Amino acid sequence: MILSLNTATNRWGLALIDDRWGILAELFLSSKKGNFRFLMSYLHDLMDRMGIGPDDIKCIAVAIGPGNFTGLKVGLAAAKGISFCLGIPVLGISTLEAIAFQANLSEGKVLVILEARRDEIFVSIYKIVDYKISSQLMPIRCIHLLELREIVKRDMWVIGNSYKRYHEYLYSLSHLGFRLIPSHLWGLRASSVGLCGIKRYKNRESDNIKDMVPFYIN
Repeated sequence: MILSLNTATNRWGLALIDDRWGILAELFLSSKKGNFRFLMSYLHDLMDRMGIGPDDIKCIAVAIGPGNFTGLKVGLAAAKGISFCLGIPVLGISTLEAIAFQANLSEGKVLVILEARRDEIFVSIYKIVDYKISSQLMPIRCIHLLELREIVKRDMWVIGNSYKRYHEYLYSLSHLGFRLIPSHLWGLRASSVGLCGIKRYKNRESDNIKDMVPFYIN
């Protein structure tokens, strides 16, 4: 059983992932000020409802950014605390990688965009094979929104964290021939963070919690 946390974006979440059966439960939370105080209470409630005890959790997957400064601090601190108490490994998952996974493509190239500050965005490109991320084709970069037209190509799909914020601009570039992932798949989910961690978990991988550093939006 994998516990996954997303506190990197404006919609927080918790999810319980079975490495055989997939998503068992998921809870969406507001990132409004003060909600961090109740994160562990929400987690306990979710586990109680599902009849899952601490001993059932074998690994934690946590979004490590790019993302909100306060949110990432909260999520990573929670993951490290649970890891220490239960003696289980932690996997740090890129926010953009998890969003790319949500594209739900059998194959193709996915350009992921995530809001940074002002008119800047984080971008990265991933290759999808058999509904799984095969490789990262472009490392994460921070660019001005207008530079996106130089990166997006005809053979790409585009997805991000905020459809409402960017869809008008993206439609203005539609002559470039790329395709948009449907809006209901946009917005990072905690379950995607966990599903991205399953392969690493099965390979017995883990990250050194002392070395885990969140990727902040400065």
